[in-house]
Amino acid sequence: MGKIILTSQGLCTQMGDRLIHRAISDMGDRENKKILLVDIKKYRITEKLKDACISMGFEKSNIFVTSEAEAGDFSDFFEYYYVTAGNTFEILKEIRIKKTCRFNKKKYVRK
Repeated sequence: MGKIILTSQGLCTQMGDRLIHRAISDMGDRENKKILLVDIKKYRITEKLKDACISMGFEKSNIFVTSEAEAGDFSDFFEYYYVTAGNTFEILKEIRIKKTCRFNKKKYVRK
């Protein structure tokens, strides 16, 4: 699994941009690496998120967005998974609908 990026600041803020740059700086060159942006269409920030990724060194062709795809389109491996800031329940719903996460509940539930 790739690196998951979670922040309440988001890529659309100066503070969030700094935090995320710092979090992914250890992964080296990003030109050939894929990123999956988990976003909510009604937030209308998809283009800002893509622009922020391009400014971090990602190629446009390696930026994938959940709000622009159908369920099950994400069978590829991604080096980075960015989960947008916003309503937690809407974001989890988007992840479930698009089947971007296939975690085994038994493996992660503490008894």
